Amino acid sequence: MRAFVFERALSYGEARVWDATTGECLAVLKGHEDNLHDASFSPDGARVVTDSADGTIRIWDAKSGECLVVLKGHKFGNFHASFSPDGARVLTALEDVTVSGGTSARICDAATGECLVVLKEHTGYSTSASFSADGTRVLTVSEGNTGRIWDAATGECLAVLKGHHGVISSASFSVDGTRVVTVAEDCIARVWDAATGTSLVELTESYSSAYFSADGTRILTGSVDGTVRIRHSTPYRDRFPAIQQARQALAMMRPRVAQRLDAGEDQLVVRKSMLADTTLTAEQRTAAMIAVQAWLDARAGKKK
Repeated sequence: MRAFVFERALSYGEARVWDATTGECLAVLKGHEDNLHDASFSPDGARVVTDSADGTIRIWDAKSGECLVVLKGHKFGNFHASFSPDGARVLTALEDVTVSGGTSARICDAATGECLVVLKEHTGYSTSASFSADGTRVLTVSEGNTGRIWDAATGECLAVLKGHHGVISSASFSVDGTRVVTVAEDCIARVWDAATGTSLVELTESYSSAYFSADGTRILTGSVDGTVRIRHSTPYRDRFPAIQQARQALAMMRPRVAQRLDAGEDQLVVRKSMLADTTLTAEQRTAAMIAVQAWLDARAGKKK
């Protein structure tokens, strides 16, 4: 096992790879000319990517400490750099300001350093960026209080996550890539539909960070009051499909039943015909019986 330690003040931009069991220093990553912001291993553990305030991103051999690739061309520093799930690409969140006034994230070839895609529709600095688990999409957030989901191959913006009233400090995909969870300086956690950008769940208990469980059913949250909570990732009503189906069936059958009873049809005839109707589902036939009784109860109440 290996671990990182950043030595910004003493070694001025050095990173070191350590044996997490023995504490032995395995490699020194030396070459940056300013403090480091971030570093991470490649999925296979063979390489390390680091980003620095010197405006460069470097990819290293994790065993020897040799610098393999230098990614240059950034005017200012970088906030984040990480490998794609297959290790073939590197994603960066940049402090660069584009011609249009926004900032960008970039996807680069991890072997050559070539820039493959530029993601540049944010306003304010891009403060974080991450791949989906399958590597097909990228999630970025910026000081403009928004998150964006991109096609990792074309750079097309697929969805905008808009609704926070503060800079987004934490953002990540669910493992299956269908949802995104974010937390912002407004201390609200939100769960979003990753395809449409629709806000699905809003948690308002002064949160500072939030992450999905591996199966996507729960969210681990950290709070500004020092507590950690585990929450369901879906609204209460959606956790029980049978209840949701029954509600939908009742909403459909109520007007149909009321139309027949209001026209003077006998309630027993309505019940029998609904129960015999093979085009209805079991939930819909049950809902029809409930709707008939509700109509009768309402009528009796009016007579009183």
